Amino acid sequence: MATDGSEDAVLAARAAEISEGAGSELHLVHVLPQFPRHAYPGITPQLYSYVLDEMYQEARELLDEQMRCIQDSSSLCG
Repeated sequence: MATDGSEDAVLAARAAEISEGAGSELHLVHVLPQFPRHAYPGITPQLYSYVLDEMYQEARELLDEQMRCIQDSSSLCG
């Protein structure tokens, strides 16, 4: 299941109930926006790395939150 953290994605997480009932696995994915492979003038490699790390961390937190919502299907998250 693809998720972007939106309310619609939270509602789509109800698909987990279907996959569970069918004995299937549910995989959550989140696609990050394309990050430029080159740094802009004045941007240090350390700052570039920091921003990229922050993007990865935010994506991980979003996936973790969505997984918690799916595991606790008694309440909707958002």
